[in-house]
Amino acid sequence: MKWMTALFFLFINILPVYGVEYASASSSEEWQVTLTRSQVANEKVKKLVWDAEEFSIDFQKVGFEVKPVVNLTGKFTREDWGLVWDKEHLIDPKTNQTEFSFVITLTEEKTPLQLVAVGPKEEVEMDDQLVELGEIETEKITLEVKDWEKLKQELEKQRVKRYSIMAALGLTSLTYQETGTDSKYPTYNMIGLTAKGSYQYLLVPQRWDFVASSFFTVLPIMDNLTNISGRFFGLNLRAGYTVPYVKDPWKLMVLGGLYYTTTIVSSNEFGFKHMTGPQIYPLVQRTLNNGDLVSAYFKFSPVASGFGLLSLSSREIAFGGGFTHWLNNGHPLHLLLDFSNIQISIENQKSTATTFTLSSGYGW
Repeated sequence: MKWMTALFFLFINILPVYGVEYASASSSEEWQVTLTRSQVANEKVKKLVWDAEEFSIDFQKVGFEVKPVVNLTGKFTREDWGLVWDKEHLIDPKTNQTEFSFVITLTEEKTPLQLVAVGPKEEVEMDDQLVELGEIETEKITLEVKDWEKLKQELEKQRVKRYSIMAALGLTSLTYQETGTDSKYPTYNMIGLTAKGSYQYLLVPQRWDFVASSFFTVLPIMDNLTNISGRFFGLNLRAGYTVPYVKDPWKLMVLGGLYYTTTIVSSNEFGFKHMTGPQIYPLVQRTLNNGDLVSAYFKFSPVASGFGLLSLSSREIAFGGGFTHWLNNGHPLHLLLDFSNIQISIENQKSTATTFTLSSGYGW
């Protein structure tokens, strides 16, 4: 196992080094947002004071998108009370802090937000048990942009580009099995180096995307056969629609398209050739408070040899996730984890390939 440990540290060391902050925002003081509080006294958090009624909007570049964000600042001077927004502690009751600030992304003409004030905890008897509870006050606030449609037009002007390219390299663990054949090699186990690439283009910004991606086994590092090696190649062509009812920081895309995969094996001792089919590929993405992204996907693709008739007995199921960090130079660094299981039945022959891949990628 020493070689695997050495390979792991080599793989980690070749990853690009990145900073803590992502691409800086472009300030635009001509755009303002108005903060509106409830007029009902018992619907306000006591001793919560905002620094202003209007705040400047900044333009923050996150990947393709340029998003309007606001840095809200204020004071909360209740002793032993805490203040929370979206699970983030703005005021910690254990400190003497009274001033706070946080950044929120504007998602519509009137963006709502809710603050929760939590009082000192007291022991309360519930079901013969002592439970620590604190008094809670909540306040709903609205951030309103008067010229929302003009702001959206300005965001489109600020957009840097409509395409992105990614290259990635990763380690793959593969198990391939064949039944119903006279092959001398019914099982093939391999750990190899996999290269990935993708190209994404915004057909209609914030609605329609085109994505082309591919993978290839560059180098089998370790396998169970002598003088026999197998490589796998795949190509995806997809178009996707962003569901408009899902609001920031979440994003849901439903993609569909074509899938092609084949094997390249020494002396054609095992494997499958030229499998194609349609695919469905839903993708969920969340933008974190610092602009980084986390995502998860699922893929289902029935496949057939060439352009033959499709059958659910031959299909690929895949799922995975990723984390994207934006570097100081504006480029994304990706960490990806993928699982795939492909089953192919042709007459009496059945092939199964299962892969796990951990990879790191860089984008332009």
